[in-house]
Amino acid sequence: MPPGQYWHNGIAKNLITIFEDSPEQEIKLSFNVDGLPLAHSSGSQLWPILCSVKGSNIVFAAGIYHGYAKPESEALYLQDVVAEITSLIENGLQIGGKHFKVSLCCCSCDAPAKAFVLCLLGCNGKHGCCKRTVTGKVFSHRVSYVQVEGLQLRTDKSFRLQLQPEHHLGVSSLLSIPGFKPVSHTVLDPMHLCFFWEP
Repeated sequence: MPPGQYWHNGIAKNLITIFEDSPEQEIKLSFNVDGLPLAHSSGSQLWPILCSVKGSNIVFAAGIYHGYAKPESEALYLQDVVAEITSLIENGLQIGGKHFKVSLCCCSCDAPAKAFVLCLLGCNGKHGCCKRTVTGKVFSHRVSYVQVEGLQLRTDKSFRLQLQPEHHLGVSSLLSIPGFKPVSHTVLDPMHLCFFWEP
């Protein structure tokens, strides 16, 4: 996978281990993506795709990318995970003679990773707010969202229809996952939005 390499660990085999003795019959899956620099001198970095299950404290790696720059394409980077999650949602999972229903309930990424996987303008862009259709203003080389009254909430439908085209850089492969709600299922990242900022 340009410009690095990707290893797919898988989701189903990890879920089988977690739920082999579980009385539950439904698996609510969440996933996280983040870029982790390993060395500033070379640009070496990991981009793990981590999964967890609602109600469990177990986290596992569904896949890991390594390269000297971030993945060029979110579609290539996510293709194995998207395909497996889609199959699990459509077919469920058999574990020890029991059939488990699988759903995706949350995408928890920091702001830069969320912008990458959802093909969005970054949170420091004039149209980067992921919850409202607001246009930011630039003050001292930084974007601020000064309008707070009368703003239209971004909805899952308006996101899919790209009603604010300036907010989108493409169409994310995550939108092909059955039942995935790009606004409702993604959480805000306070670290980048409130406490940490790079001009």
